[in-house]
Amino acid sequence: MKYLVFTTKHHDGFSNWHTGLSDYSIAHTPFRRDICRELADAVHRHGLRLGWYYSTRDWYHPDYLVGDNSAYNDFYHGQLRELLSNYGQVDMLWFDHVSGKWTDYRFRELFEMIRELQSDILVNNRAARFVFGHKAGKPDPEIAELTKGDFDTPEGRIGVFQADRPWESCIHMSSLATPGGWSYRPAAVTSRFADCAKMLAACVTGCGNLLLNIGPMAKGRIRPEELVNLDAFAPWIETYGESLYNSR
Repeated sequence: MKYLVFTTKHHDGFSNWHTGLSDYSIAHTPFRRDICRELADAVHRHGLRLGWYYSTRDWYHPDYLVGDNSAYNDFYHGQLRELLSNYGQVDMLWFDHVSGKWTDYRFRELFEMIRELQSDILVNNRAARFVFGHKAGKPDPEIAELTKGDFDTPEGRIGVFQADRPWESCIHMSSLATPGGWSYRPAAVTSRFADCAKMLAACVTGCGNLLLNIGPMAKGRIRPEELVNLDAFAPWIETYGESLYNSR
């Protein structure tokens, strides 16, 4: 793999780093350690690129979508400032779901801060993607263009051929018959390695990347079936890597 994206905060609002803005974090658990710090250090040590996933949607924070949402804007901007200031080079910011109206958010201020803190960072297209259809009306064209970010994110499927704008398919390696599979599920079925390799090849031939998800078990270990697939990529890439990484 060339890069890694880690879930710093999902919709439930729990922060996987030592944030100074909330007690609902890993610092206040028996584990205590800052797993984002340990992961960032390991990624940099091994020459990979680092990405942070961050869900703007927050089911825990008492100020989320309250009033003009100003207090929550201050909170999530502050959390992103921590993530982009305290862990060395961050190469990607992967936003996920956001609710409410586009007028509830200070997107221009947000993107100015992101670019100021990490000038070379790539940002996905979800910072505002899910709020533009709201009854508040169409956003300012400048805001719409700004929040498109740097690349598209087809989810759970291979993206279509697209050479004029970067894209990355996010697909979970283990899934249920029903929707889901991003987190660990004991009953999940893991894709065969051959299918994972086909997914990667299909993304590359469409001018895209593959973000292949794993869902660690309760103690943080990778489920054995997923680890087998990850290990199998090494010899496969040795054989076929030139046709993947040296292509357009």
